[in-house]
Amino acid sequence: MKLAAAASRLRVFSLRELAVHRRRTVASIAVMAVSATYLVAVFGIFGSITGSVNRLSDGIAGVAALEVSGITDAGFSDAVLADVAAVPGVATAAPMIRTSASTPSGPVLLLGADKRTADLGGALKDAVSRPLDAMSSTPDGVQVGPNVGYAKGQTFGLGSGSVTVTEVLAGKQYGSLNGGHYVLAPLALAQNVAGRTGQLDSILITTKPGADPSAVRAAVSAAVNGRAVVADPSFRAARAGDGVKLMNYMALLGAAVALVVGAFLIYTTMTMAITQRRPVISMLRAIGGRRATIVGDMLAEAAALGLIGGAVGSGAGILVGHIAIGRLPPAVTQGLEARIEYGLPGYAIPLALAATVLTSVLASAMAARQVYKVSPIEALAPVGASAADAVPRWLRVASGVGAVAVFAVAVPIFVAQRGTVAFVAMAALLCAEIAIGFALTVSIVKATAATARVFGSFGALAAATVERAPRRVRATVMTVLIGVVTTVVITGTNADMIRSARDIFSPVADTDVWVSADPPDSYPTDVLPQGLRDKVAGVPGVAHVVEGAFAFAVVGGTRVLLDGFSA
Repeated sequence: MKLAAAASRLRVFSLRELAVHRRRTVASIAVMAVSATYLVAVFGIFGSITGSVNRLSDGIAGVAALEVSGITDAGFSDAVLADVAAVPGVATAAPMIRTSASTPSGPVLLLGADKRTADLGGALKDAVSRPLDAMSSTPDGVQVGPNVGYAKGQTFGLGSGSVTVTEVLAGKQYGSLNGGHYVLAPLALAQNVAGRTGQLDSILITTKPGADPSAVRAAVSAAVNGRAVVADPSFRAARAGDGVKLMNYMALLGAAVALVVGAFLIYTTMTMAITQRRPVISMLRAIGGRRATIVGDMLAEAAALGLIGGAVGSGAGILVGHIAIGRLPPAVTQGLEARIEYGLPGYAIPLALAATVLTSVLASAMAARQVYKVSPIEALAPVGASAADAVPRWLRVASGVGAVAVFAVAVPIFVAQRGTVAFVAMAALLCAEIAIGFALTVSIVKATAATARVFGSFGALAAATVERAPRRVRATVMTVLIGVVTTVVITGTNADMIRSARDIFSPVADTDVWVSADPPDSYPTDVLPQGLRDKVAGVPGVAHVVEGAFAFAVVGGTRVLLDGFSA
């Protein structure tokens, strides 16, 4: 019965008002949809990158408790293997080559392993023994994933060598590993074709039953002695996210701006709705309607707008994420061994819907407090004369003091900190700006009216209109303010990012010709053939040749790009 009554009230009062003021309704839904689009797209992009690396790492690592990986993409000496295997508590130390290798059809993930990998119980458990059995008859034999594009018995170029397909790995477990795009070779063969003789990319470690994981990790770290990185197998996924963190925070900043703008628009919309519905609200109050019921209906209306906007935006966010994953610049994904496939995290849509609904409800709740000031006798009171139009002085003062406090705390954090903390500080600054506008409503209206009067008789008429509608003036001024702030923040940050990237290469910007093993849209991290410098120096017209090298490395747990040039 209560649900039927609530549905009837929403249909008669809320839905009718929403239909009458269609543009306002569409604007409220649209701004929430934009916010949800941002959030779902960002979560989808970032989650796809880390998720793809995670799935690959989990599929290879199996039950491994630790992984020894190279500080740079060049790997580390295989002499580390014996030291790690000798550590008390280590059950299995499985060496691996995990690198990108070139083929005639494009780069592919090269996995080099031996029979010890079977002890990990991962996706390659059944496959690692097959090439070993065929070594006598096919010394260059490899197994390929189902989507590499080569058939059994076919020979193709891999890295610096040539290999023959002894088996095409078919089945769900092989197809889901890196999307089926990989080549599995015996360890020695993988080292040869990758130019990694005497080098390893990874050692996956399982511990003996009853061994203390912390003690084993400490002993392995001591045995490695700084020659490589000792971490959990999931560390690769965390490291993969380093390359897209800046993009992630920029997109989240856009989402935060959209949510703040949406909250302000919902607040303004609800304030206007309450003003227009004052006769209806007064009538409901006169016939015994409870203020809590009226406010509850308005909050339900706002929640519905937020939910609809969030649902529309979530669908758009999935589409945007799909498109973005296929268009990520190679420089962003370079160095990630996994093939990036779109995968939306399970929390993305619920979190986006919760954010839009919560934002709408909170903004509406701030406006709906006016209902408690509307009495039945005020049904015909003009705008500005009702008690609902009066804002207590203490509330404006409290808003101003709170905003100043947020500025005082957030600005130093934003300047000094990086990452998530700085992002939260940026969002807090946006909210503080709106609070300052609320606190300074009287001053904003006076300044706007004074500015209008400068333009003569027309300005005087405009000034009188401005002074009669203080809330509308404040809403207009704050909307413009938010637009300007957003434009300056985003364009300024983009300009800073581009300038910073260019400054890295400014010392060598005047070079006439670059010779690289990588395409122009990627960092030159691949190794050039030995002796190429002398050949290039002998070309007629070449005055000077300088050798350089780029490589990805792990410094302090963060993936960074190293570059160096000869003197």
